[in-house]
Amino acid sequence: AILSKAGISTEPTSAVTGNIGVSPIAATAITGFSLTADSTNEFATSTQVAGNVYAADYAPPTQSALTVAIGDMETAYTDAAGRVALPENTNLNDGDLGGQTLGPGLYTFSVPVTMPTDLTLEGSDTDKWIFQMSGNLDMAANTKVILEGGALASNIVWQVAGKVEVGTTAHMEGILLVKTKADFLTGSSLNGRILAQTAVTLQSSTVTQPGSGRLLGHRAVFATQCVGLFFRDSTCIKPRATSWTPTEPFWLSIMTKFVLIAALGAIASVSALGPDAVYLGTAGNYAILSKAGISTEPTSAVTGNIGVSPIAATAITGFSLTADSTNEFATSTQVAGNVYAADYAPPTQSALTVAIGDMETAYTDAAGRVALPENTNLNDGDLGGQTLGPGLYTFSVPVTMPTDLTLEGSDTDKWIFQMSGNLDMAANTKVILEGGALASNIVWQVAGKVEVGTTAHMEGILLVKTKADFLTGSSLNGRILAQTAVTLQSSTVTQPGSGRLLGQTADILV
Repeated sequence: AILSKAGISTEPTSAVTGNIGVSPIAATAITGFSLTADSTNEFATSTQVAGNVYAADYAPPTQSALTVAIGDMETAYTDAAGRVALPENTNLNDGDLGGQTLGPGLYTFSVPVTMPTDLTLEGSDTDKWIFQMSGNLDMAANTKVILEGGALASNIVWQVAGKVEVGTTAHMEGILLVKTKADFLTGSSLNGRILAQTAVTLQSSTVTQPGSGRLLGHRAVFATQCVGLFFRDSTCIKPRATSWTPTEPFWLSIMTKFVLIAALGAIASVSALGPDAVYLGTAGNYAILSKAGISTEPTSAVTGNIGVSPIAATAITGFSLTADSTNEFATSTQVAGNVYAADYAPPTQSALTVAIGDMETAYTDAAGRVALPENTNLNDGDLGGQTLGPGLYTFSVPVTMPTDLTLEGSDTDKWIFQMSGNLDMAANTKVILEGGALASNIVWQVAGKVEVGTTAHMEGILLVKTKADFLTGSSLNGRILAQTAVTLQSSTVTQPGSGRLLGQTADILV
């Protein structure tokens, strides 16, 4: 719940739900908690802490575990600080978040950030927020962060290079990754975590972590420490298509036995089925992203951003673009979002370069999964009339949908379809989702071309190596992320969410 490199203090008393720890310093840096050492001397307890208290001078394996946790904290901070936000999410309202209602996304600030009045974050329980700040974050007294629509504190990350001050009786939600210090004034509270590279001070404050060993945030970060369970390098084993996997994207720490046991207990209780998630990164900011062009004839309707790179805006045809005054993006009456191209003004080109890289990485990751034998070349590639539960399905034969396909599962279940050839949907067919299944949890990795027939309807994320053709009146609830061209013919493309992670567990570049 609280991890610090310089000390944790409280005056007079506070209430913390979760573990607290300091490193590389001794337990003397934890003041005001009236610690009682455990008989093993591996940790201490306090009547103010519903959890354990750890310090670098406690008995093994505590010191080494804390060293790993501190490293993970620093890695998480660096990762969150390194994201590239869209221009419209930069220095929003000159840093004044008071009275704002913000949907999920990546927001960056080079100016001080203040909350003189309440801030509302509105989104579902799978939506994610990251706030990057090169300066301070100050919440005024009696203010609060309000979560609506099912938004979770565990999906909100505040990366703050300066100090954090949460005012008297103010209430904060989310994970604080703090470079300098974090001060919680009298009666303040937090539903989240404080992970600080210097000191944390509490004044009759309440800190409640949303869960132990949880995955947090809108894109995952892993440390390179392997615990033989979740990493994808050659020395570690990662479960695939199992009946349990973690649910939210962002490991903040993997320590040793005491944390690992708690994490495994939390993981085992999750009922999500299917493969681990495919991490889209900033490619998830686009409804359509292409390396070779996007065309429509005569007109289409796209909800979400579209972009091309490394090519110019001339590769986007049929959309009647109008350049923004900043020349960082354009708009179109056919696009409920912005239009980006590599020849637009900075920082658009660099942001698109990152997004294209993320798209290619996602494709490679999805293509590299290993399916169970019984999920290989199912029905010789004919998915028409099938009802499929969550899982990883692979095909070395062309895949067709001459009739409807039903995907049945909950809103946490996942599907990946790997195809070394083409995917063809016949006219008037559709992918049907039942039981709460979400398009954002379905990935189609296609090495060949995708053709969605006249008035056909597709659900999910298309990671396409060759090209994607949507014929007259066709539609998609998902995204088209193509390494060549995308063509639409009076088509409708609606992305399920912006900047989203798909699935429950991220696959990370380590």
